[in-house]
Amino acid sequence: MRSLLVWFPMVYCLQQISDNYHVNSLSIATLFVKPSRVDIAVPQYFAYEMKNDDLLVGYGLPWQNKLRNVPYVSKLVNENEK
Repeated sequence: MRSLLVWFPMVYCLQQISDNYHVNSLSIATLFVKPSRVDIAVPQYFAYEMKNDDLLVGYGLPWQNKLRNVPYVSKLVNENEK
């Protein structure tokens, strides 16, 4: 199961915290959440819920190792799908 957890960083992080620390409670806070892609059994707090699978870039969110340092968050649009 460990190899599967490597592909899901948040699941891996929660598992490591649960296995190695005695915590009274555990929850997640994030700016964006895609509910269709998240199945975590802890309370989640978020600012924006994304209804679809749009790709966001900027402000630390990369696309093909690019656009990570853009000072805002933007949706990446495929010119062929306009």
